[in-house]
Amino acid sequence: MDNDSLKQQRNSLKSTQTKVTTIDGKIHFEKSGKIIGGSQQQTFGFVVDKSPDTIANEIISNLYLGSQDCVTNKVYLHSLGIKHILCVAPLIPSLFPNEFDYKNIELLDLPSFNIKPLMNKCIDFIDICLNQQESVICHCNAGISRSATVVIGYLILKKKMSFTEAYNLVKQKRPSIRPNDGFLLYLKMLSQQNIIKKG
Repeated sequence: MDNDSLKQQRNSLKSTQTKVTTIDGKIHFEKSGKIIGGSQQQTFGFVVDKSPDTIANEIISNLYLGSQDCVTNKVYLHSLGIKHILCVAPLIPSLFPNEFDYKNIELLDLPSFNIKPLMNKCIDFIDICLNQQESVICHCNAGISRSATVVIGYLILKKKMSFTEAYNLVKQKRPSIRPNDGFLLYLKMLSQQNIIKKG
């Protein structure tokens, strides 16, 4: 198709109105590249965190679960006796590299993400810390899916709890947890394997 044909086709296209949401959440409408109306209403495709979650929850002795907000205050971490930090989210560098033993194992919070190859690394790190009778916090961004999955997995594999026991304990200590559906299936599978080994 030559340039003239393309121009002709372009000119025959019907003009349409497009809703545009800017990075700060404001909405306006465009038609033929021109802004034709707007709104001061703000809307986001994500939850705006207006109240940081700065409290870590102790699940069992010396094992804490929390969000990224929990690890931004070294005085608070020291008050809990935290010596080790396990971050299971990507791209969250340690704010205090000389203050704590920091380990980053990047998990993606997607139901399709294969957590199995990395779970043992997470659990081994936690186990080493607890065997030294030293406190460790496991966190991701929100402390809801990834880090909760790791802590539940630890309880299943190292404390020999069933999925239901481990999940309920973590949920009781940190009510906001909600591992994604893929992670839940994986945890239930771990629990089933434990039952088979016991039998």
